[in-house]
Amino acid sequence: MDNNAKISCKYFPELPARWHCPLCTIDISDACAKRPERADDRYEISRDCPICMEPLQSLGIGNSIKPFWERIPAFFIYPARADSLIYIVLLSLLNLLFVANIFLGIVVFMATTYALLLYAYKCLNHVARGHLKAPGLMIEYKVVSSSLIFKQWVVYFLVASALEFAARLFGKPGFIISGVFFLMGIPASTTLLAINGRILDAVNPLSIFRTMTTIGKPYFVLYLFLLLMFGGQEMLQHAALEYIPRFLLLPVGFFLQAYFTVAMFAMMGYLIYQYHEVLGFEEVKDVEESPRKPVTGLSADPLLNEIYILNIEGMQDAAIKRLQKAIQRDHKPEYYAKLHRLLQSTGRNAELCRLGEAYLKFLLKHEAMPRFKRLREAVGVYVDCVRADTAFEYKDPQVVFELGEAAYQNRQFDDCLAILNGYHKRFPQSELLPEAYLMVAKVLVEHKQDDAQAIQILDALLKRYPDHVMMPQVKEYHQLASSIIG
Repeated sequence: MDNNAKISCKYFPELPARWHCPLCTIDISDACAKRPERADDRYEISRDCPICMEPLQSLGIGNSIKPFWERIPAFFIYPARADSLIYIVLLSLLNLLFVANIFLGIVVFMATTYALLLYAYKCLNHVARGHLKAPGLMIEYKVVSSSLIFKQWVVYFLVASALEFAARLFGKPGFIISGVFFLMGIPASTTLLAINGRILDAVNPLSIFRTMTTIGKPYFVLYLFLLLMFGGQEMLQHAALEYIPRFLLLPVGFFLQAYFTVAMFAMMGYLIYQYHEVLGFEEVKDVEESPRKPVTGLSADPLLNEIYILNIEGMQDAAIKRLQKAIQRDHKPEYYAKLHRLLQSTGRNAELCRLGEAYLKFLLKHEAMPRFKRLREAVGVYVDCVRADTAFEYKDPQVVFELGEAAYQNRQFDDCLAILNGYHKRFPQSELLPEAYLMVAKVLVEHKQDDAQAIQILDALLKRYPDHVMMPQVKEYHQLASSIIG
């Protein structure tokens, strides 16, 4: 979504703000807000500030959703989706039976009108839930039942009765005033009936007035566009009289009426979607908050967004504590990685090394990650810990050797030396020691131009491990290194 919000998120300006913290005086998106542990439902109106941890104030979902008047072209083409268009065309063609038999034609016209209204309400409810494409014919909602259409006709009958009563009681002025009110209230009445399916709400002047005033100016903008669409339909029908055969008048007229009815009901559904919080419509599950383009720094994990925000605010201590608590609860590689970088950047070397041992164990056992990737990340972790504290050591000689080998194969030669440095002191009994130091010698000769040091290492290996299986390779490389020096 393009950001059409009145207020943007402080930390991700591409996103609309959804919450306000009165204590920190910041506006943030739903992705930034901290979901309290007490909340069971994602869309429960309850979020905490990621900085001060105090409850946030809602800015209203209307700030996040693109206003309906910016989608007007989409409503004109809304019924043109294949499922919707085929359905409308079929209903229209059925009205050709009016030519064959007037009585049958009347029955068919009433049945197709009923089917059209039922589908129009389905579209209204579909859009009201945040789905902006016309629904397939098989999609069902509990609120869209066959009784809803009869309720709509009852509403029209009751409104007509109310107008007649107003005319008798107050004369022509009463009729005009009440007529204007109910004409203006048609979208509100339809909305109320669609939301809760109660006739009394749909005809109650107080409920209609409350809906109109709750939405405010956008309601009257909607009404204006509905009038324009209705007028456009009438103009097209009038123009069609001059260019089409007489027997096609009813089907064509029905098609135009059906097309514009679906479009108008979709527009009313979008108004419910845009103002569903204040209207009390609680069935919206998909709110279009996500931008079309990736947002730098934004994560699908709410905790990582919290850490991002705390970093921006210079609250590294709080970020570290939250990550440490999160790792105890949920072992995720991204949590370890983020905490590792935070400890490193803040110079907490002792904590970095303590985490390093646990982080290495986690990586080496994390089979969901490819082995080469695990080893590559483990190399970085090990080297960071060694550089933070030269006394850091991992007690498994096999693992240390594999990390050194991985660094060598990835051409990380400085890292290879850092990992294998002092290997003979830490693991004097390891069978891998000759192989490890042959690797060190190769790095010294081929990449550090330290041939003399490499010769010393190779001499020591030949002297201490004369019968080791690696000795033929050690002797061969010793001769190569000696010839280079010679």
